[in-house]
Amino acid sequence: MKRTTFILFLMLIPIILVSTVNHLATFDKAFHFNNFKNNLMRTWRLNEVIEEEYDNNAWVLESKRVYVYNSVYTTRIDTLKIYGYDTSSSQWILSTKIAYIYDLTGQYVTGMSYLYYFMGMEVPFFRASAQYNPQNRLEMWTVEAYNMGTSQWNLFMWVKMFYNTNSFSSMYYYVPADDPDPQSWDKTTFTNDGAGRPLISINQTSIDSLNWVNEDRIEYNYHDNDTSTGDDFIALLNQMLFSFDYFDTGYSGIQIMFDEITDMYYDMGWENDHREVYTYDTQNRLTELLDRNWDNGWVDERQSLYEYDTNGNLTISTQYTWVARTWMQDTRLGYTFGLDTANDDNVMPVINDLNLTASPNPFYNEVSIRSYSKTTQPVNYSIYNTKGQLIRTISSFSNTKTNWDGRDSHNQTVSNGIYFIKAEVTGKSNTIKVLKLH
Repeated sequence: MKRTTFILFLMLIPIILVSTVNHLATFDKAFHFNNFKNNLMRTWRLNEVIEEEYDNNAWVLESKRVYVYNSVYTTRIDTLKIYGYDTSSSQWILSTKIAYIYDLTGQYVTGMSYLYYFMGMEVPFFRASAQYNPQNRLEMWTVEAYNMGTSQWNLFMWVKMFYNTNSFSSMYYYVPADDPDPQSWDKTTFTNDGAGRPLISINQTSIDSLNWVNEDRIEYNYHDNDTSTGDDFIALLNQMLFSFDYFDTGYSGIQIMFDEITDMYYDMGWENDHREVYTYDTQNRLTELLDRNWDNGWVDERQSLYEYDTNGNLTISTQYTWVARTWMQDTRLGYTFGLDTANDDNVMPVINDLNLTASPNPFYNEVSIRSYSKTTQPVNYSIYNTKGQLIRTISSFSNTKTNWDGRDSHNQTVSNGIYFIKAEVTGKSNTIKVLKLH
């Protein structure tokens, strides 16, 4: 059923917007707003995250996230690969892959493809597309689900964002009917402070987008050292599309420091449900996140502790569960960072060699190829299949966009699968891999 699938989807890809801006508490736990400035910016980028579960007095490997970056915009994620650990073979098994598609500037994500691996086969699962307004603010996020039976993409959900001058105004979320579930709507409205930061968000549900029922209310309190504005939150929403998954630590230089976030539910009035309390060190880095539930008073439930290396990068986050008046180890995440060599994320770096991009990737009917080089000489593109057979050649110029329509030299549509595009100009070459789907 669609509702069940959606819950799974949110667990696997919690960047879906309705589960983030409305529930900033959960999003902050996942992406650690507070560490953006200290961890990544331009110098460091996250390469790998390994998750372990505590079982029988020992840490047991559970999953691994590997991040692959764009060759031109070297802090832009191209692909996230998710692995599960197979204890019987002591091997990491690739389970899912998320590919990100950018506009020609490399600054904004315009699409995302979610692929699932089953018995060695790559299976389409979800795809998403983003639309921006003239101010480059995210305006609409549409998700489609792949129907294996019909080999068609069907609307799964969409989210629309509305803004004030420097803050969020409201957000609407829609899921079409899917037997036996009727269509559903969600609406989130925001009350903001003078700086444009959200103070209160109220979520309501509806079956017809006309009659709304209160569901959740979130109140935000900020740390005394917080200097963020509503524009930071808006920029962060765009950066969410650059973000990766539940275990990421952020992607931009934005720093938002919460003090407490309180979540309430509606039952003939607003009732306390959940609260998160944040603790920072003298460098404004998050050191503890305490989760509490309401039971005639705030009761401890979970505690997350964060450790950093000498470069200020997050190295370990450990989650504990409150059991029998004792904190019991639950989950541990280990983070590996590497240096980024880009001069500036927002400016095309000086190119001494031949760089090559292709988008969208995966593609369905057509893929745009673009090479970047100092030369103005013609560039030749050779397209090969996985057997190394040449199936098509295309000539163009560097720094211009060229399209491949997924056809071979005989004008026949090629089958789905992996292809290699090799660019050659003035004695230099580069190769990129693309995936063709239905």
